[in-house]
Amino acid sequence: MKVFTQNLNTIKSTYDCRLSPAYYAIFNAFNNIKRKGFNVYDINAICYEPDSGKYIDGYTNDGIKYIRVSNIKKYSIDNSEIKFVNKKSNIKILNENDIVFGRTQATISKLGTFAIISDAQSATSQHVARISSKDKTSNYYLVAYLNSKFGKAQMALASYGDTRVEFTHNQIKEMKVIVFDEIINKIEKNTKLIQEFAQKAQEYFKDAQDIIDLKIRDFNSKTSKTTQCFKSVLLENDIWNASCYRDEYLAIFNGIKNNYKYSYLSELIYPIKKGIEVGSINYRLEIEKENSFLPFIRTSDIYNNEIDLYPDYYFDMQLQGYIGYIPSLKINDIIFSKDGKINQVGIVDRENEFIPCSGFSILRVKENIVSANYLFAILSHKKLMGYQANMRTVIASTIPHLKPNRIEKFLIPIFEDDIIKKIEEKIKLFRKCIIEKNKLMKDNEDTFNSYYKKLFA
Repeated sequence: MKVFTQNLNTIKSTYDCRLSPAYYAIFNAFNNIKRKGFNVYDINAICYEPDSGKYIDGYTNDGIKYIRVSNIKKYSIDNSEIKFVNKKSNIKILNENDIVFGRTQATISKLGTFAIISDAQSATSQHVARISSKDKTSNYYLVAYLNSKFGKAQMALASYGDTRVEFTHNQIKEMKVIVFDEIINKIEKNTKLIQEFAQKAQEYFKDAQDIIDLKIRDFNSKTSKTTQCFKSVLLENDIWNASCYRDEYLAIFNGIKNNYKYSYLSELIYPIKKGIEVGSINYRLEIEKENSFLPFIRTSDIYNNEIDLYPDYYFDMQLQGYIGYIPSLKINDIIFSKDGKINQVGIVDRENEFIPCSGFSILRVKENIVSANYLFAILSHKKLMGYQANMRTVIASTIPHLKPNRIEKFLIPIFEDDIIKKIEEKIKLFRKCIIEKNKLMKDNEDTFNSYYKKLFA
């Protein structure tokens, strides 16, 4: 524990008379760094005036992307659940390469995730702030710096409202940026590549889904427009709820059965395992992260069909009593969300690199029957699997649940060999881009951490 004294006149001179020790500890730390000869700037000095978006009272099916706090991930925007607003709405259009972050959150621990905008056809909600560098450094350096521990440490500048923490524009201006001249070029290059790999990954994934879409249109053209729900389907799913058997769901279900060779998911995988709940008391934050910490992945931590290795919470693997319960993961394992946000799908590229929560089913593929890449693409399809998931999902109180024995009954179409090969190739490229992107993100993190440990020791 460190003790320091803050002059009362300094407290009175602040615009909101803050009495938070952490608030002044941040300034003292950066003042000490500045005295060591490093270039330390206020955001206000190197960026244009911070800005926030507008409240919109309704969404549209297309138009301008509307970025909310939940869409902001480290470096990237989650487009998998993006909303759209009318082009004529009272919105503020972002510039390409603007930096955005959520300025309000439930807790300080969830603040401090910064993304860089890859296209200009976007707008933000009133809870999202944007900043953009003027000349001291580029946005590519700035977004990486703010996503590091140097940025995370400054989340204590936020103030508490009635129900949540909030960054005002004045508090954003007070954030400090250290310009490390010797690493600027490296960080900028890495960040540009991170953005490129993220975009390419989405393109490859979409290509795979487009191939599946063509097959769906093909069998839809052969399927009767009149859908019927037979007694055998009700008995198989064991759910007698009319909303689970909508026409579009049955059209997909019957289309697979009537037009393609298929297998039940249970025939393609080993017995389903599930993730673990480590308990919120054991959650650790990124600012606290050590080598023994692993990302704790919840069902909200799948975005753009990849696993977010920089989630809100981490778990310390050195804690006693948990090691034997942590599920072992292998490359090509698929995690499938069965609680809350149903049908979130990710694929493992490094063994035991994260801990899936209990809301995930872990699917290990029998590679001698079907490839993990093909099954991942099929399970990720919003209609092919999303509709089947909806047919088997029940609501317990207010939370959706999908039992593993119902997941096992998913119908997996086995397309022609040439189609399967095309899908597999696209997913291979998708995964390669994600792996390279994560390597670069880790490199940025390690580079800033080396300075952080020296300067905040």
